[in-house]
Amino acid sequence: MKETLKQDHAYYGEEGKAYLSNSDIDALIKNPKKFKAKSEDDKAFAMGRYFHQLMLEPEKAAETPMIDVSTRGTKTYKEAAGDDKFILLTNEAIEVQSWVDTIKSNYPFYEAIYDSANKFEEPSVCEIAGEMWKGKADIVTPTNVIDLKTTGD
Repeated sequence: MKETLKQDHAYYGEEGKAYLSNSDIDALIKNPKKFKAKSEDDKAFAMGRYFHQLMLEPEKAAETPMIDVSTRGTKTYKEAAGDDKFILLTNEAIEVQSWVDTIKSNYPFYEAIYDSANKFEEPSVCEIAGEMWKGKADIVTPTNVIDLKTTGD
C-alpha cells in the first residue's frame, strides 16, 4: 500500500485517480457517462462529510464552512457561496451533530469506534481482475472494519 494515500490530497487527487474505487462502480452502474467525472457537492454529501469529520476528524469539522440562513435560495447564501461553492447550513450542521450525539451515546459502539488499538482512515490498494483498486476503511479494529455511512434518503 502506498503510504502517500493516507493523505487526503493524494487519495482524492491525481495519485488516487490511478486506481478504481467504489465511486467508479456506482458511476458505471447508474450513469456510465459520469465515469471518472468529478462529483458535484450537494446537501447529502456535505452532511455525510461533516458527520464523518465530527466522528473521526474533528479538526476538519472545525474548519467546515457554515452559514446561518434558512435556505440556499437566500441572497446571503448565494453571495457567500458564489458559483461553485457549496456551504453547509447551520440547521443542517445541528442535525448532523444530533446524529453524532446519538451514536456516541451508544456506549458499546462508542467503545468499538474509539478503541486505542484502532486505525483510522486506513487506505489500501489491490489488484482485482487485472485492475488496480483503492479503498479506505474508516475504522480498522483488531477484529472488524467499521464503515460509517449516511444516506440522503
